[in-house]
Amino acid sequence: MKRDIKDGFTLLEVMVAVAIFSVISLAIFAVLTSWRRSRDISELQIDVEFEARRAMRKMTEEIIQTGPNKITITDNTDPVDDIIVFQIPDSYAGGAITWGDQIQYSVSGQQLLRTNLTSGAPPEVIANNIDSLQITDNIATGRVGVDITVTKSHIADQIQIQIGSQVALRNR
Repeated sequence: MKRDIKDGFTLLEVMVAVAIFSVISLAIFAVLTSWRRSRDISELQIDVEFEARRAMRKMTEEIIQTGPNKITITDNTDPVDDIIVFQIPDSYAGGAITWGDQIQYSVSGQQLLRTNLTSGAPPEVIANNIDSLQITDNIATGRVGVDITVTKSHIADQIQIQIGSQVALRNR
């Protein structure tokens, strides 16, 4: 049977074409959805890592300036977050250090706070999404350990990272 071009497509041919188009469309949608979720998780992981590293850098830059006898660590068991209070040097003259402001780092409401206890200024938020801050001192070796745990959630995904650092204190 010869068909004329003007006859068009049969219902069966249209249904087969629609079915094939639907399968291809669903496959493309699944790939794009999977790619987007993967991208969102990667961005979340980068954000969490950046937040943790920024908080760690800020703390260690200041703690490294203090001396073993100028530091106090409050080891809280409930909540897990520790508090560290230390003095930073103000000046160095004639072989002697003049100690300046007393600084405190603590966690409150998932925020890492830096408080200048000497000036009485309001606390400065250093980082968000902080789950815990743990400080270990080994004053005998002149070192302080700092561990920060950061957690961030997005829809059904949750990323948690823990970073730590050992800070060598001044000799004085």
